[in-house]
Amino acid sequence: MIFVGQKSHKSGIVDMVHPTPIYLVDEIFDFSSVQNEIKNCINDVSFDFVPENWGKTTNVTYLNEDIIDKQKLNNFNKSFNKHLKEYCEFLNFDFKKYSRESWLSKNNFGNHTHMHCHNTADIVATYYYETNENDGDLIIQPPQFLETSLCFQQERYLYKPKKGRLIFFPVFLYHGVKTNTTNNERISMSMSIYFER
Repeated sequence: MIFVGQKSHKSGIVDMVHPTPIYLVDEIFDFSSVQNEIKNCINDVSFDFVPENWGKTTNVTYLNEDIIDKQKLNNFNKSFNKHLKEYCEFLNFDFKKYSRESWLSKNNFGNHTHMHCHNTADIVATYYYETNENDGDLIIQPPQFLETSLCFQQERYLYKPKKGRLIFFPVFLYHGVKTNTTNNERISMSMSIYFER
């Protein structure tokens, strides 16, 4: 679907074509149960600094797997599916069978996540399990950001982390996490969603 809006400007009209829909829910359904099952999961997994070309900036669990399925995070999965369906409904996209990759990330003092995108997926999501809300904002770069153009170098948009917050956004958006300058251990879960073709 093409999302279009118009703005009048002096003697002309500017078409705002393809604004970027980002879906945010501040506290997912069954928050306490979700937090408890993720807590149990954390005790059962190991973290490592990957990918290697990023250096020692972000600790993550299994990449290229689905930790939600592997660790049987059933309460989270129910809430995740509810909100994914709502996001797809807003996009006028018929919800269908999908596969998913998911992993946990741990950022301690001095850690950050490089700017990147999940360019083979359809939708990306992030869930915040542990945060003091000052330990690393999510950075989202404007889709029209072009280093080669002086006209399209808008400010990056920042989302504060918050326990229980779930965010879905388009796969093409470059994103990262600001450096954790606190002594709190920030733990989030990232997801890549691939709909059946």
